[in-house]
Amino acid sequence: MKLRNQNTALLLIDLQEGFTKPTNNEPLLIKEVNSSFIGTDLEQQLNNIHKLVIVGLTTNHCISTTTRMAGSLGLDTIIFADATATFDRIEINKKVFPA
Repeated sequence: MKLRNQNTALLLIDLQEGFTKPTNNEPLLIKEVNSSFIGTDLEQQLNNIHKLVIVGLTTNHCISTTTRMAGSLGLDTIIFADATATFDRIEINKKVFPA
């Protein structure tokens, strides 16, 4: 994921091969679980930042978990719904819940 400081806002953008690359001196966080805070130094990098703007995939996993953790840390968090997405969910009995 790429981190870019925009005054008091922080954009969290999923890093995909060939889609976007960090510029020189731009911090890069590699996460391995749903939350962007677990196993990374994101909280430390947010030292004097109090507002987050979160976008990316998957709304009901990574976005939700990161947003809840940011709120628990006292950060003012905004999700841009038009810049998030999820996938259809299928129940054990094969019932599909569209995204």
